[in-house]
Amino acid sequence: MENIAWSEDLLLGVDEIDRSHQLFLAQLNQLRLAADSDLPEKLAALTKEMESDFFHEEALMEKLNYPDIKMHREQHAMVLSAFHIIVPEVMQGKFSNARNALELLPQWLVMHIKTVDKALVLFWLQAKKNSCQTAVSMEI
Repeated sequence: MENIAWSEDLLLGVDEIDRSHQLFLAQLNQLRLAADSDLPEKLAALTKEMESDFFHEEALMEKLNYPDIKMHREQHAMVLSAFHIIVPEVMQGKFSNARNALELLPQWLVMHIKTVDKALVLFWLQAKKNSCQTAVSMEI
């Protein structure tokens, strides 16, 4: 499968989120092409970044009382659980599952951005618009 390129249709209009998504997609594309010897370190680093990004995104959802937080968290947990399985495997020299996951994850990310992250951003922008005096800040 070819790399999935970042495009304007993935922009959500929140710079921090858009930059994070763009970086995540670029890292996934790079990892797909990485040598097996580079995977343990790079996958572990990406996993930590995702954990941090997801934590901040979920904190925002809590702050907003976002109604779809459970479903959104479940998607994050599904991806992180896959990484928590494949990172130890690549550290043991087993690369098959990691390679399969790296083929699918860019597609998952695009779908995640266009659906659940877009819904979150729209909800956040509406909440911000509705409460100008006590606008919820985007601290991610």
